[in-house]
Amino acid sequence: QIKDEIIKRFINIASPLGIRNKIILQNLEIIEELRLIEAIDYIVSLSKRRFFWNRNVRNKAKEILRNWNVK
Repeated sequence: QIKDEIIKRFINIASPLGIRNKIILQNLEIIEELRLIEAIDYIVSLSKRRFFWNRNVRNKAKEILRNWNVK
């Protein structure tokens, strides 16, 4: 439960117009490196973010899902 709350705060960062995408990308890299499978739901959510300024976050999330063999 605590782990889920930490992951949620780590990834669910508001980023209007992509101003915090760099932080989100860094956090995604850490999650990928630590292989925190518990974060899959949040990563799937990031992989569906709309708008062009979220492209890098969306692509990184999709890359992680591909590497973890999640469809």
